[in-house]
Amino acid sequence: MNPVVLGLSIALIVFCVLLIIVVAVQTKRGTGMSGAVTGQSNYNTAAKKDGKDAFLKRLTVGTSIILAVLVIVLDIAIYMNW
Repeated sequence: MNPVVLGLSIALIVFCVLLIIVVAVQTKRGTGMSGAVTGQSNYNTAAKKDGKDAFLKRLTVGTSIILAVLVIVLDIAIYMNW
């Protein structure tokens, strides 16, 4: 395995673990699909936004984008035999 593919693979594993941790740390925002089906409301929690939750949301989005780009670049690197 060449060093480029190895480095991208390690980075991919690191960002996968980071994304799992960031999602696990976030606070629960509502009831999800069960709330939509049963009609339960979460107006009180939707209005509350503190710094930690906003930061974790941005971190989740950023990590997801980096993860997607890494997957595409790794696929190209394997295809092109870099």
